[in-house]
Amino acid sequence: MDSPESQEIIAKYALVFPAVKDAIPTFLNAFTGKEPEHISVFIDETKHTGLWPIVEQWPQMNDIIQREFDLFWLGQYKTAEEEVRKVANQLQAIIGE
Repeated sequence: MDSPESQEIIAKYALVFPAVKDAIPTFLNAFTGKEPEHISVFIDETKHTGLWPIVEQWPQMNDIIQREFDLFWLGQYKTAEEEVRKVANQLQAIIGE
């Protein structure tokens, strides 16, 4: 699903917003004449997007992020700063920094 070819198919049929920026024009062509409301704002924000890190330890790192942020949203930490520091320390330990 992440190949450029599959993203072009997804964009062509406007199934979901494409994960590959190069497929955005194809996505927009699917809406020619339909003018979806506020689509330009969504597209403008793609400049702030990117892929998750591609590292061998990513599954373990993602588990930590999910677990710890779930606890944060449940009110287990007093501040976001406390949470981010804890997550950063755990991630740094995994990647050896």
